[in-house]
Amino acid sequence: NNNNNNNQQTPKPPSLFERYNKLLLTHPIKTKAITSMILVGTGDVICQTLFAPVPFSLARATRMTILGGALVGPALHFWYTSLNKMVPAQTITGAIIRMTLDQTVFALSFIVVFFFCLLVLEGRPEQLPEKLEREFWPTTFANWKIWVPAQLVNFFFVPPLYQVFFANCVGLTWNVVLSYLSHKS
Repeated sequence: NNNNNNNQQTPKPPSLFERYNKLLLTHPIKTKAITSMILVGTGDVICQTLFAPVPFSLARATRMTILGGALVGPALHFWYTSLNKMVPAQTITGAIIRMTLDQTVFALSFIVVFFFCLLVLEGRPEQLPEKLEREFWPTTFANWKIWVPAQLVNFFFVPPLYQVFFANCVGLTWNVVLSYLSHKS
């Protein structure tokens, strides 16, 4: 009996990736919302630290973090789920179709929604028309430079379960750009 106990090894604790994967399967929306919240907030902190000409604003970082969790993560979850149902083939043609839909239907409307939500949190939603006139196209072109190649990779190589995670990783760079462009005076 003593030999049997010595041969049995204590199970290795699950890796961070294994725990994250389990959370994606058991609590997909919450997991993606929290991941997005952390990465959008981090992107704003990086943006403010490296590029903002004014002192660090905790209120701004908090607003961006809230938008990451309440808007970005859930929106991407539902969008990617729908997109993968509309165009299920993970082929180069499927990836091109998904990327095209993502960067036209989703991205163009999401930029408007993001700016509106940010202005609501800042207490100035009436400034949306002016903000869109000034910043919509520069933001859209910056978006396309990052997201067109990233989404081709995402939709061709990345399994659907991990597409929001991949987008969040690329999104850390995009969040710095989006934070910078959405807070230009």
